[in-house]
Amino acid sequence: MKIPTVLSVLLSDAELRGKACPGVNSGYGLAPWRCPVVRLLTAFLLVVLLSFSSGCSGAFFVGGAINPNTQTVSGLITVVHVSISSDGSFGTIVTFVSSGAATSVNFCGDQHSQFPMNQFVQASFNPGTPCANLIVVVAG
Repeated sequence: MKIPTVLSVLLSDAELRGKACPGVNSGYGLAPWRCPVVRLLTAFLLVVLLSFSSGCSGAFFVGGAINPNTQTVSGLITVVHVSISSDGSFGTIVTFVSSGAATSVNFCGDQHSQFPMNQFVQASFNPGTPCANLIVVVAG
Protein backbone atom coordinates (compact mmCIF):
# COMPACT_ATOMS: atom_id res chain seq x y z
CA MET A 1 0.00 0.00 0.00
CA LYS A 2 1.33 3.42 -0.92
CA ILE A 3 1.18 6.00 1.91
CA PRO A 4 -0.12 9.29 0.52
CA THR A 5 2.11 12.33 0.71
CA VAL A 6 0.98 15.71 1.99
CA LEU A 7 0.41 16.91 -1.58
CA SER A 8 -1.74 13.94 -2.52
CA VAL A 9 -3.87 14.46 0.60
CA LEU A 10 -4.28 18.13 -0.27
CA LEU A 11 -4.96 17.61 -3.97
CA SER A 12 -7.02 14.46 -3.95
CA ASP A 13 -8.18 11.71 -1.64
CA ALA A 14 -8.39 9.21 -4.50
CA GLU A 15 -5.55 7.08 -3.08
CA LEU A 16 -7.49 6.60 0.15
CA ARG A 17 -10.86 5.69 -1.40
CA GLY A 18 -11.71 2.07 -0.78
CA LYS A 19 -8.40 1.41 0.97
CA ALA A 20 -7.37 1.22 4.60
CA CYS A 21 -6.12 4.27 6.41
CA PRO A 22 -2.29 4.29 6.47
CA GLY A 23 -1.08 2.67 9.66
CA VAL A 24 -4.56 1.46 10.69
CA ASN A 25 -5.92 -2.03 9.99
CA SER A 26 -9.60 -1.08 9.60
CA GLY A 27 -10.82 0.40 6.31
CA TYR A 28 -12.22 3.90 6.12
CA GLY A 29 -13.62 3.57 2.59
CA LEU A 30 -15.16 6.75 1.28
CA ALA A 31 -14.62 8.66 4.52
CA PRO A 32 -10.87 9.43 4.61
CA TRP A 33 -11.42 12.38 7.00
CA ARG A 34 -12.14 9.78 9.69
CA CYS A 35 -8.54 8.64 9.45
CA PRO A 36 -6.57 10.10 12.38
CA VAL A 37 -3.52 10.73 10.17
CA VAL A 38 -5.56 12.74 7.66
CA ARG A 39 -7.28 14.73 10.42
CA LEU A 40 -3.98 15.61 12.10
CA LEU A 41 -2.41 16.60 8.79
CA THR A 42 -5.41 18.75 7.92
CA ALA A 43 -5.35 20.50 11.31
CA PHE A 44 -1.60 21.13 11.05
CA LEU A 45 -1.88 22.52 7.52
CA LEU A 46 -4.79 24.76 8.56
CA VAL A 47 -2.73 26.25 11.41
CA VAL A 48 0.23 26.81 9.06
CA LEU A 49 -2.03 28.42 6.46
CA LEU A 50 -3.59 30.76 9.05
CA SER A 51 -0.14 31.70 10.35
CA PHE A 52 1.10 32.66 6.88
CA SER A 53 -2.10 34.44 5.92
CA SER A 54 -1.85 36.83 8.86
CA GLY A 55 0.89 38.85 7.17
CA CYS A 56 4.10 40.01 8.78
CA SER A 57 2.69 40.35 12.25
CA GLY A 58 2.21 36.62 12.74
CA ALA A 59 -0.99 37.24 14.70
CA PHE A 60 -4.55 36.40 13.75
CA PHE A 61 -7.90 36.58 15.47
CA VAL A 62 -10.36 33.71 15.82
CA GLY A 63 -13.70 34.79 17.28
CA GLY A 64 -17.02 33.19 17.93
CA ALA A 65 -20.23 33.27 19.83
CA ILE A 66 -19.25 30.77 22.46
CA ASN A 67 -18.18 32.28 25.73
CA PRO A 68 -17.32 29.76 28.44
CA ASN A 69 -17.08 32.47 31.11
CA THR A 70 -20.79 33.27 31.15
CA GLN A 71 -22.26 33.01 34.65
CA THR A 72 -25.83 33.09 35.90
CA VAL A 73 -27.23 34.37 39.18
CA SER A 74 -30.83 34.27 40.31
CA GLY A 75 -32.87 35.28 43.30
CA LEU A 76 -35.16 37.88 44.82
CA ILE A 77 -33.91 41.42 44.17
CA THR A 78 -33.46 43.17 47.52
CA VAL A 79 -30.97 45.99 46.76
CA VAL A 80 -30.27 47.96 43.56
CA HIS A 81 -27.67 50.70 43.91
CA VAL A 82 -26.38 52.84 41.02
CA SER A 83 -22.96 54.32 41.65
CA ILE A 84 -20.53 56.50 39.75
CA SER A 85 -16.78 56.02 39.89
CA SER A 86 -14.07 58.67 39.97
CA ASP A 87 -13.59 58.35 36.19
CA GLY A 88 -17.27 59.12 35.57
CA SER A 89 -18.43 55.59 34.66
CA PHE A 90 -21.61 54.11 36.10
CA GLY A 91 -22.06 50.80 37.86
CA THR A 92 -25.08 49.01 39.27
CA ILE A 93 -24.71 46.85 42.37
CA VAL A 94 -27.54 44.32 42.61
CA THR A 95 -28.18 41.96 45.54
CA PHE A 96 -29.92 38.64 44.85
CA VAL A 97 -31.32 36.56 47.74
CA SER A 98 -31.86 32.86 47.14
CA SER A 99 -32.38 30.18 49.81
CA GLY A 100 -31.41 32.65 52.52
CA ALA A 101 -28.03 33.49 50.95
CA ALA A 102 -27.32 36.92 49.46
CA THR A 103 -25.16 37.44 46.36
CA SER A 104 -24.14 40.89 45.13
CA VAL A 105 -22.93 41.58 41.59
CA ASN A 106 -21.52 44.86 40.27
CA PHE A 107 -22.79 45.32 36.67
CA CYS A 108 -21.26 47.82 34.23
CA GLY A 109 -23.40 50.84 33.41
CA ASP A 110 -26.74 52.02 34.74
CA GLN A 111 -28.77 48.78 34.75
CA HIS A 112 -31.28 49.64 37.50
CA SER A 113 -34.27 49.42 35.12
CA GLN A 114 -33.44 45.75 34.43
CA PHE A 115 -33.87 44.71 38.09
CA PRO A 116 -37.36 45.26 39.58
CA MET A 117 -37.34 45.29 43.38
CA ASN A 118 -38.88 42.36 45.28
CA GLN A 119 -39.18 40.19 42.16
CA PHE A 120 -37.42 36.94 41.28
CA VAL A 121 -34.86 37.60 38.55
CA GLN A 122 -32.31 35.50 36.68
CA ALA A 123 -29.35 37.35 35.13
CA SER A 124 -26.62 36.03 32.83
CA PHE A 125 -23.36 37.96 32.64
CA ASN A 126 -19.67 37.86 31.81
CA PRO A 127 -17.64 38.54 34.96
CA GLY A 128 -14.99 41.20 34.70
CA THR A 129 -12.92 43.74 36.57
CA PRO A 130 -14.14 46.09 37.96
CA CYS A 131 -17.65 45.16 36.76
CA ALA A 132 -19.60 42.40 35.04
CA ASN A 133 -21.09 42.80 31.56
CA LEU A 134 -24.82 42.02 31.62
CA ILE A 135 -26.00 39.69 28.83
CA VAL A 136 -29.66 38.97 29.58
CA VAL A 137 -32.14 39.43 32.42
CA VAL A 138 -35.31 37.37 32.87
CA ALA A 139 -37.79 38.54 35.48
CA GLY A 140 -40.53 36.27 36.61
